[in-house]
Amino acid sequence: MRMLYLWLALLLIQPHIAAQNNEDVVRLPPNALGISGNDKGKIVELLNSVSVLNLPPKPPTENPISGPWFVDVRNLGPKDVTLKGVNGFTVIIHRNDFVRIRAIGNVYVLAGRPKT
Repeated sequence: MRMLYLWLALLLIQPHIAAQNNEDVVRLPPNALGISGNDKGKIVELLNSVSVLNLPPKPPTENPISGPWFVDVRNLGPKDVTLKGVNGFTVIIHRNDFVRIRAIGNVYVLAGRPKT
């Protein structure tokens, strides 16, 4: 009987996990000029991207419920991409590089390299 409950629980949870993982990755089209504020908490993949991408012109504010705004950016190539934000924020993302960008107050910061 326990195996039946375990099997049913796994069967019910699996689609939720798969849907959640699919929603967490956004692949920007090659002609995109920037990353949207709506991409909060997602992995943004760049493939054949323009050489310079802009972050939202005004850094998104922290939400008390869902926490600070951040995006993980993965450059799939073939060339380096420069991310630009307010107050002179600039970061170069090399091919196959993965970085996390956070909005803190009215600035962006490079928060590190998340584990892949």
